[in-house]
Amino acid sequence: MATKKPIYAKARPKRLGKPKSFNKKSKAYKSAKRKADKKFGKKVSLYKNIFISQAIKKYKPKKKKIMAKLNALQKIESHEKLCRIMQKLTHDKIHSIEERVKRLEKILLISTGSLISAMGYVIFTLLSK
Repeated sequence: MATKKPIYAKARPKRLGKPKSFNKKSKAYKSAKRKADKKFGKKVSLYKNIFISQAIKKYKPKKKKIMAKLNALQKIESHEKLCRIMQKLTHDKIHSIEERVKRLEKILLISTGSLISAMGYVIFTLLSK
């Protein structure tokens, strides 16, 4: 019986192409390398490289709080600006609706006045016969 070779003893498949090297100047690589050195020692191994590649993928740099404060201030200012714009638009819409209502009130008053005068004329003509 042939024994199955471990994965690290097999040749790299051609469809994967050439392996890419790590960017050794990045903070992610340096922190992952430190952790791998503690865990596996200084000697180079496949398991250590796999550990480093997974640690690089999981690496998330710490965000500065100053930027967060500035970002929050910028968000508040942009929100305030948007609120002022929306307030102006709402005020303009309300003003245009008020003008329409005034126009309708005038039309309604004129039409009721003409109806009342027409009814008064009809009643006067009926009474005068």
